[in-house]
Amino acid sequence: MAGAFQLLRSNDLLWSRSVREYLLDNDLAQGRYEVDGRPVAISDIRVPVFAVATETDHVSPWRSVYKLHPLVDSDITFLLTSGGHNAGIVSPPGHRITTHVEGKPYEDPEAWLRSTPAQAGSW
Repeated sequence: MAGAFQLLRSNDLLWSRSVREYLLDNDLAQGRYEVDGRPVAISDIRVPVFAVATETDHVSPWRSVYKLHPLVDSDITFLLTSGGHNAGIVSPPGHRITTHVEGKPYEDPEAWLRSTPAQAGSW
């Protein structure tokens, strides 16, 4: 029994730190995330991005995921699916998707929602 509690405790120590850093620090978005002692910003990443969000996600609300747009200096394909945090990825058919090309003016989430038609079928 003591061994089981030790395993639970070590797991708690590992995950509490990861959750704290992921949820509270947000260093990558602020340009404070370090790799090999040097800060890295999202804008330093120069590859196309495919971002997935779900309409009723309570963990990562889609408008928060959409905030990636002004942080990325490359093309970004944004997919909004129906459903919530878990079911959204394997949600019933229905989605909105566009690719924002680098250099195109920023469109806020509400304008994007109005201008991007819902599509039937699986993404």
